Parts: sequence; structure tokens; C-alpha cells
Amino acid sequence: MRLIAFRPEYQITAEPSRNRIFYKHFAETAEAQELPEYLHDWQQALDAMKPGFTILSDMTELDDVSGTLGQLFQQVQQRLEGLGLRMIATVHAPGNSHAFEAETPELPRRIFTDLWEADKFLDELATEA
Repeated sequence: MRLIAFRPEYQITAEPSRNRIFYKHFAETAEAQELPEYLHDWQQALDAMKPGFTILSDMTELDDVSGTLGQLFQQVQQRLEGLGLRMIATVHAPGNSHAFEAETPELPRRIFTDLWEADKFLDELATEA
């Protein structure tokens, strides 16, 4: 597993052997006005993947983000198009939903409330390939 970024607002890790990116938001993201390294960090993780990769996205500490950050998140999601993304498993705290995810329905995504279940789902999906 390769740590790409561990910042106060988020963490990105790439695991080429599983062809998976692990992404976690921290509560500080809600107060951030800008994330200057965000797109660069994501690009490093994407460069380590092959077509058919998956993303495990832990959003359990995130309640809401500013419009500016929402646009940044959408830029990352746009970069995912055409790169061979197989599935995003997004984990939310029970009862939380995020509008910026609903704006990209073309991305293959499944929502979970348990991190372990989401990881297991992606592992099973990988064995089907």
C-alpha cells in the first residue's frame, strides 16, 4: 500500500496489488476554503491504477462541504471518466447523504454505511472480473 497524501483534510492511499484507491475525508474538510494539492494527489493515485480499478471512499466524517470544494470534488470525478473505473464504494454515516455525489450518476457507485462491508463488496467484485 502506498500513501499518496495524508493531509489535515483527507488521506489518499493507492494499493496497486488490489487495483484500489482508498480515500478518506476528515472533519477539517468542512472548514477548508481550498485544497491546493487535492487534484495533484488524486492524479498520483490514478497514475498507480490499471483499468478496472475500484475506489473505497470513506465519507463518514463529512457532513457538508462548501460550493467551491464541491466543484473540486466534481473535477476529480470528471477525471475518473474514461480511466476504466469499475466501482466506487462510498461509506457514509447512517442518515448522511451528499448532493455532489448525486450530480455524477454516470459513475458506477454503491453506497454503504459500513466500511468493512464496502471493502468486502469491492473484493468480491474484483474476483468476478
